[in-house]
Amino acid sequence: MWQMHYIIRVKFNQSYADEVFKIYERVAILVFYLYNLPHYLFNFFRIPK
Repeated sequence: MWQMHYIIRVKFNQSYADEVFKIYERVAILVFYLYNLPHYLFNFFRIPK
């Protein structure tokens, strides 16, 4: 992740690198959240039994 950010920063300007890195960061957080959501829901609904 940081290697890509460094490469983008070198090839382009600082503001563009920050914008692209923010997009990558949001996508990574979203994928992580969606990947773990079923597990959390399963545990949440399993506990009351």
